[in-house]
Amino acid sequence: MGMYDTVNAVCPKCGKFVSFQSKAGDKLLDTYYTRAIPLTIAIDLDGACKTCTNCGEMVILCLENEKATVAMEAY
Repeated sequence: MGMYDTVNAVCPKCGKFVSFQSKAGDKLLDTYYTRAIPLTIAIDLDGACKTCTNCGEMVILCLENEKATVAMEAY
């Protein structure tokens, strides 16, 4: 069994949580919600889709910004 992190998104139709799994990042079995996701996990799940088990609506995750970038420094 592999390690992963979970992102819970709210279904736009019924309001129930739809869970997505990501193997990006630290994979510490953490749970995140769509307003606070580490960048590596957000990039990994960009475009992921899943059907809500409650109402059947297709839930698609997408980055709010067209480009997800982060500043880095070289030492």
